Amino acid sequence: LDYPSLWNTTFNEELFSVQHMTWGEYGFNYGQVIKDDGEHFMKVGGRLKYLTGIASMYIHTNNFNYDLKNEDFSNSLSGDFSYGYSANLNGVSTSSNPGFVTSSFGMGGDLGFVYEWRPEWKEHKYDMDGETNIWRRNTNKYKMRAGISLLDMGGMKFQKSDNSRDFSVNSANLFDLHTFDADTSLADFNGTVDSLILASPDWTAGEDVGSTYFMKTPTALSLQFDYHIGSWFYVNATGMLNMLSKRNGNHVHVASQFSITPSFDHPWIGVYLPMSYNQYSGFKAGLAARLGP
Repeated sequence: LDYPSLWNTTFNEELFSVQHMTWGEYGFNYGQVIKDDGEHFMKVGGRLKYLTGIASMYIHTNNFNYDLKNEDFSNSLSGDFSYGYSANLNGVSTSSNPGFVTSSFGMGGDLGFVYEWRPEWKEHKYDMDGETNIWRRNTNKYKMRAGISLLDMGGMKFQKSDNSRDFSVNSANLFDLHTFDADTSLADFNGTVDSLILASPDWTAGEDVGSTYFMKTPTALSLQFDYHIGSWFYVNATGMLNMLSKRNGNHVHVASQFSITPSFDHPWIGVYLPMSYNQYSGFKAGLAARLGP
């Protein structure tokens, strides 16, 4: 608005998106070894989760385009907008107790699979008290271990606040940017949007007029690879990949990340050097230690 050199130029603010969700989960875990023939070992596991939403909000647009004539008017405005939050957040700024669980029943789950290659598996067996081929529990038996997991599948439905809105604007006419100057709250802003929808065919209400909305939990694909270099030395590589489309505004998601961790892992002491990169915070490195059996 303050830079004339940017006036009379079309800008596209694609995929503007902010989401938040706080929830609780209660899970039942089950794991099962499916193959254990010495050299090859496989297991699967899963968690079935009951989800309870506490609070959530979202602001989202896929296609916000605008062209400013000057600091007072726009030449054109277009976009599809949606924003909303759970009804228990109404008046949260003046209430010390906005409510706790606000969503309806939600279901979620995790799934995982692990494979271990154990070329020296015989060295990890022993006989005692008449029993044979007993696995040693105090040693890592693999030369290579690989895993794949699908995490945080599911979601829950929230009661939508009356101040939530879905609307579209597609205007090629001059629009007074001071229209919203008198608005001091979200309710005021919504009232202005509603009056524009009634007064102009350039502004239309969205199709979603329901009293609820569905929020997805941050589904991610995790890939793990562990290699036993020799003696007590190992190296691990782990990838975490977001599985939800950024074009859907009703979810929270993890930042995709990749990490490499060389380690010294003795039964009585461990030292680990994690190095990671993710799309938001860039490169990070750390140090971890474990003492004791």
